[in-house]
Amino acid sequence: MKRFLGLAIGVFLVIGFISSAEAVIKIETATMQNGVAFVQGNGAVKGAQIFWEGLVVTTANKNNGGFSFFGVLPADCVGELSDGNETGNV
Repeated sequence: MKRFLGLAIGVFLVIGFISSAEAVIKIETATMQNGVAFVQGNGAVKGAQIFWEGLVVTTANKNNGGFSFFGVLPADCVGELSDGNETGNV
């Protein structure tokens, strides 16, 4: 039983470590004015190019994956954001 418990704890620690090592794009601010969107967030792959609607708009901070940019708001009011690893809609 102790061996199983030790193995289970080890597996959970490894899963937790792997999960925390993955970048997850998080949007902190997304505002729109006169057809222009301002998006600010973090969690992108450090130093990665940030894409908005398929075009490079900025580069993620090499220290914490933070980014911010202004971009044209799509007609459907939903923009696709990507760091080359993850893609999400804003």
